[in-house]
Amino acid sequence: MERKRGDGTMTFEIPLVDALSIQADCMYLSDLRYLDKWQRVRLARILEQLPADPASLEE
Repeated sequence: MERKRGDGTMTFEIPLVDALSIQADCMYLSDLRYLDKWQRVRLARILEQLPADPASLEE
């Protein structure tokens, strides 16, 4: 889903797990389970930096 912001820019909202798979360069969501230790640590650091409000409670 896309949303237009007040400053004229557009943001695209995608599910959190999809965003993580993109960050991990996984072609399929199911590939997330095959990440090595360092890739998991990297994703954990990315998650730590995200504000809690953009993700829905379902995620």
